[in-house]
Amino acid sequence: MTRNNNRLDVFDDTFLTYVAELYYTKELSQTDISERMGVSKMTVSRSLKRAAEKGIVRFSIRSPITINSKLSSKLESLFPNISITVINESVPQKRPLDSNIGIAYALKFGLGEYHGKTIGVGIGSTVASFVHNLIPNFNSNTTVTQLLGGLPEAGFTNPFTILNELVTKLHAKGVYFTSHVLVESKEVRDTLLESKTNPDYAVAHWSQLDTAIFGIGRIERGNSDAVLLNPSIVRQEESEELLNSSAVADILGHCFDNNGKFVDNRLEERLASIPINVLRKVKHRVALAGSSEKAKAIFAILRSGLVTELFTDQSAATAMLNLVE
Repeated sequence: MTRNNNRLDVFDDTFLTYVAELYYTKELSQTDISERMGVSKMTVSRSLKRAAEKGIVRFSIRSPITINSKLSSKLESLFPNISITVINESVPQKRPLDSNIGIAYALKFGLGEYHGKTIGVGIGSTVASFVHNLIPNFNSNTTVTQLLGGLPEAGFTNPFTILNELVTKLHAKGVYFTSHVLVESKEVRDTLLESKTNPDYAVAHWSQLDTAIFGIGRIERGNSDAVLLNPSIVRQEESEELLNSSAVADILGHCFDNNGKFVDNRLEERLASIPINVLRKVKHRVALAGSSEKAKAIFAILRSGLVTELFTDQSAATAMLNLVE
């Protein structure tokens, strides 16, 4: 049975420290502390809260990902209108670099206000890593839609797969774009991008997007991971035209040169993807991309003005800064 001690100052720092030590260090329950000290359980609870408010107890959370603030600030000084987060590489490297970027953005996204929002997702291993590492939330009231058509090959980086997992993680409404990323002709592409054809189709939701999340592709000979250089969906003459052009990067299939200027090409005519003019109207446009090999491509996309936020890694950030030195 508890007993009151009117001479005890329960707001005294010594008392608060003692209660905190019993609870956090000795791991006694609030009931045990109440009986041991002869105070009510409510007094113990309020004391723990007061100890935190006065800084007697301080909490810290050790994230599996650390941010390189110095590199982030240097890049933001070059692109002041873009929020840039640079992820430190773990030593020793225990995870793929794109996994680190995905985890970092998954933590930020999961703690953000996305309830009731419309989210668009793109393509790539980094975007897939973000979705894979996202903690499930079953009360989000969120709509998730594809930003471009799918790939013929099944895999975790396919837009259909990415959307399916994100819909499950957020218990969200999924809006699919049931087309391949490259279609037969410009006429087919134009028909697909006509939102009035089906108001429940992904195209109709693009103008309502609050956030668009996508990767950055590298246009370079020998890059087997580039969607726009995939021989199963791209004709050889189209690949050669693209490789011989000034294009160095793409987002959602749209190509850009070193200066961030759009590069028109024959693939654009067959591309089933959110148009650039529609993408520019989305408030939050988040790019997830890293590695020193992609530095030139990422830098080009930053110059395009199509990104409002970038999550990248230390090697890419260092290489990008070297481009301007």
